[in-house]
Amino acid sequence: MKTTILSLCCMFTIAFSALAQNHFEEGIRWYSQRSSGAVGIKAKPEHINKAIAHFEKALADKHREAEVVIYLMKCYNFKGRFVMESQGDKRRTYELAKELGDKYVPKYPLDKEMRFQYLAAIGQWGDSMGVLRAAKEGVVDLVKTEMEALIKLDPEFRNGIGERALAVLNLRVPKIPFILSWPDKKKALSMTNAVINRY
Repeated sequence: MKTTILSLCCMFTIAFSALAQNHFEEGIRWYSQRSSGAVGIKAKPEHINKAIAHFEKALADKHREAEVVIYLMKCYNFKGRFVMESQGDKRRTYELAKELGDKYVPKYPLDKEMRFQYLAAIGQWGDSMGVLRAAKEGVVDLVKTEMEALIKLDPEFRNGIGERALAVLNLRVPKIPFILSWPDKKKALSMTNAVINRY
């Protein structure tokens, strides 16, 4: 009897993993078509929505959880930038990617691509609410923290994207009394020159 139950459990586990694998592959297939039928930089929602639906189901496969999370964040970041139109819709879409990062980046702290997608999400999420509000709510500080974490993990990742992004952040964000004291234009120019000279 125990052997039969164990056999059934194994069969269900294998079948479940195969189903999740199929959803992962389908998610990649639809993600690769995300720009199909786009008009200018405006993409149609059908392909990316199908990719998201498959990747959400693929999360059931814990063996490739990190990979699925990265694709899901890519999907939400793409949808926020190229599908959604209103600032409110964009913000809500980026927030979905941010929530994934909030949950999974601490679980996979050494995954550079996951942290990069998380950084992209919180950056766009912050942009959608405006600099002052983003600063007051701690979003700008979070972006800076994640950039520094990415640089610490690998300063050469994506040709120094962490340092380049941190330089831009220092350049774009103003000092705000009692809220933000660290933005530094001179530091931004110095960092930019260092990255340019290196690459």
